[in-house]
Amino acid sequence: MSRLRIVHPLAAGLLLALIVLGGMSSAPTPAAAAEERCFEQTGFCISGRFREYWEQNGGVPVFGYPITAPRDEVNRDTGQSYPTQWFERNRFELHTENAAPYDVLLGRLGAEVLPADLPAGLRDPEPGEKAGCRWFPVTGHNVCNQGAGLGFKAYWESHGLEFDGRRGTSPEESVALFGYPLTAPTMYTNSSGDTVLTQWFERARFEWHPNNPNEFKVLLGLLGKEISGASPAAGATVAIKVFAFNPSPLQVKVGTSVTWRNQDDIGHTVNSGTHDTPGVPLNSGILNLNSTYSFTFAQAGTYSYYCQRHPSMQGSVVVTP
Repeated sequence: MSRLRIVHPLAAGLLLALIVLGGMSSAPTPAAAAEERCFEQTGFCISGRFREYWEQNGGVPVFGYPITAPRDEVNRDTGQSYPTQWFERNRFELHTENAAPYDVLLGRLGAEVLPADLPAGLRDPEPGEKAGCRWFPVTGHNVCNQGAGLGFKAYWESHGLEFDGRRGTSPEESVALFGYPLTAPTMYTNSSGDTVLTQWFERARFEWHPNNPNEFKVLLGLLGKEISGASPAAGATVAIKVFAFNPSPLQVKVGTSVTWRNQDDIGHTVNSGTHDTPGVPLNSGILNLNSTYSFTFAQAGTYSYYCQRHPSMQGSVVVTP
């Protein structure tokens, strides 16, 4: 015979409380965006609304790494002071008076950094729409592809700030991220020394790197890094060329940011540890032609590394106080 168990009201109350508390303990923690996310590449962190915005709208390829801490700065257009953080490719401003997603606004860095010595007529409106290009009557410029389905037009149309809740990227979302084109394309030497086909937009500078893999043929200029006035850690460069790291050993001071640039046609890596047991802190992933990897050394010591694809390639960085 089965028995009917009678639960005392007090015990039932305790049981209910435990169930409620259990549900509370399994509830999601505050958004990860509220926590800091730090980057060894530059030594700076992002958090709160800036982190959320950065992660939702493109991350490193679109905005680059942070190159300053958040700080109050005066907006040159409004004369008002806003919490501001600079990234390699843009500037974030926090406008708490606006509802999301318009509470974070991007700087018009493309317009701010537009060189005064550009070829005559480059900023002038073009005669009209070109076949296969996207025409912008607002500024009178075309945005075209440089290859089959690849180039400035495809990149502009496929990237944007997500704010309409729909799949894909609308023209309004692309305008919100990049703005309108300000020039026709021209050959230009950027701050890294690369002479590439370049077109300026209100909030960005598009660069065409034909030797890169397809997904990296269009790169955004490092406008934030070029005009921010930030004082990043002292830098040093290691060339990866003819299956060797040069210079090696490299001696630097604590706080120095070292950048490896691959100048070979074949991919290489920069990895701590050994071929069988890759270690930390260096872990570049595959670097194709002209790709770079940077790391800021915060502690003294000797850091040995090698190419995971070609283990005979070895190097070291000696970091002194």
